[in-house]
Amino acid sequence: MTLRYLVLFDIDGTLLWPDRAGRDSMRAALERVYGTAGPIDSFPFAGRTDSAIVRDLMAAAGIAEDIVQARFDELAATLEDEMHTRLADGRHNIRACPGALALVEALDARDDVLLGLLTGNLEPTARIKLAAAGYDPDMFRVGAFGGESPVRADLVPLAVERARALTGVDFRGKQIVVIGDTPEDVRCGEALGVQTVAVLTGWNSREELEAASPDVIFDDLTDTGAVIAAALASV
Repeated sequence: MTLRYLVLFDIDGTLLWPDRAGRDSMRAALERVYGTAGPIDSFPFAGRTDSAIVRDLMAAAGIAEDIVQARFDELAATLEDEMHTRLADGRHNIRACPGALALVEALDARDDVLLGLLTGNLEPTARIKLAAAGYDPDMFRVGAFGGESPVRADLVPLAVERARALTGVDFRGKQIVVIGDTPEDVRCGEALGVQTVAVLTGWNSREELEAASPDVIFDDLTDTGAVIAAALASV
């Protein structure tokens, strides 16, 4: 069967619950690299990229942007190290969201679907979280990540181009499916006319997600058949 669909998953709140692993690791990494985590306790992470989170937290703490950029690679390596350590010490219980593992496995078994990631996480920490939640990160053959742009909408065309380079398929419009739990996940592919599946396993309300106008909203991903039918309905 010919590839027809590129299905891009958000991670936190969609595929898994991170149990503060990302936020607490970010706090420790920021303090180690920049000497402060800024106003992290009151800062919203959902729907944002890690590069934007770091930029805005450090701006609020008065750290010059050139210093932030110069040490960002160090921050990324420290964040990865911090998350490895915290999970090895059992400080966080990262769990798959309801139905998400079964959905990913069902989609991966299809010959017409290419799986990918569309996440605000940096790639190394994304893979750490996925493995901790029971996923095989290699099932997601393409992706775009939070260290590549502070603007989430920039990540969609990047993932699509990587899918084209890998497979030779020029995925367009509703062939591209974005599955996520935030309004930003829903809106990020608007310019490409993608199919959007919103799920209420994250931290946004139904009303907030409805205001972003997804194609469909699910309470969770437990009804594998219904989610696949909705995701792949428009081609």
